[in-house]
Amino acid sequence: MTDARRVIKRVRKVGKLRVPPKDPYGVWQEKQRVSNMWKRDKEIKRDQNFQKMTLAREKQVSAIRAEKERQELINEERLKNLKKARRAKKRRNK
Repeated sequence: MTDARRVIKRVRKVGKLRVPPKDPYGVWQEKQRVSNMWKRDKEIKRDQNFQKMTLAREKQVSAIRAEKERQELINEERLKNLKKARRAKKRRNK
């Protein structure tokens, strides 16, 4: 700074503003509040993810069951057709 500015500051008594000291207990409380919020959010998110996982698993299991039922129906139909074909073949051979 130039000398003129220093003189003006001294005359006007302008300087850095003093920052009021913070209450250490208040700072500690704020940190605890933030920490607790983070933990609570983490638990909530974990529960939400678990619910999503269970829903997805239920859908997957139901899809697997539906596919098994469909395959069973197809196999029954094939078995019926094979029986019909064997009967027809026996009739032809007689």
